[in-house]
Amino acid sequence: MDARDTIFTEDTSFQILKCEWKDIVKPDIFGISPTWTNDKNFDYISIYEIKEYQLYLKSFTVTSDRGFPTINGVEPESCLAEKGIQTVQYKNIMVPVKFTGAIIIGNTLIKNYGLNDDIPCYSYKLVRELIFQDGKLVTTIDHSKDMLRIRKNLDLGLRSLNKARDVKCITHYIKSSFVGDYAHPDKIKKMKRKKINFNFYIQKIKNRYSRIKSS
Repeated sequence: MDARDTIFTEDTSFQILKCEWKDIVKPDIFGISPTWTNDKNFDYISIYEIKEYQLYLKSFTVTSDRGFPTINGVEPESCLAEKGIQTVQYKNIMVPVKFTGAIIIGNTLIKNYGLNDDIPCYSYKLVRELIFQDGKLVTTIDHSKDMLRIRKNLDLGLRSLNKARDVKCITHYIKSSFVGDYAHPDKIKKMKRKKINFNFYIQKIKNRYSRIKSS
């Protein structure tokens, strides 16, 4: 999952902050792949959109030294060509995506509480978790208040990112708040991905709200 990937929902653009899987869609499903594994010249950025609860790959930009096919009747537009490496963009292809899992999205960066390019999710004003089954958006969980609580504790000096104990508490709080498992993308075998029982997410959502009511 590229940190630059975005998703449109309710006519608002969100940055994809975390995903249970390394990739929602890989260009190789369209026959676009790197010359060799871990090719540094192979790069792609995706834009997704949710329409009537269906997840679509709306557009994407990809860099490769391979040929580029027509996708959904859309021809690639060349952006850059140098030394046999070409970057092209596919616009408005609107390919339905069969994705089962959870995604964290954020909008409106308040302050970068992280280091360098590592921007934690609580740096954003709006933070939501999207749960999909076979590409259908089943539920949306708003984590904005949870992220606000973390920012307030940091800004008021009640917590410090320089203290290992506080960092551990914040990490645990985030992990218990989110429904999806974002710690090890793609570490689970691919076959297990196909066997995911959606009741697993439902149970985690119930557990989350039970904790909120009891707190």
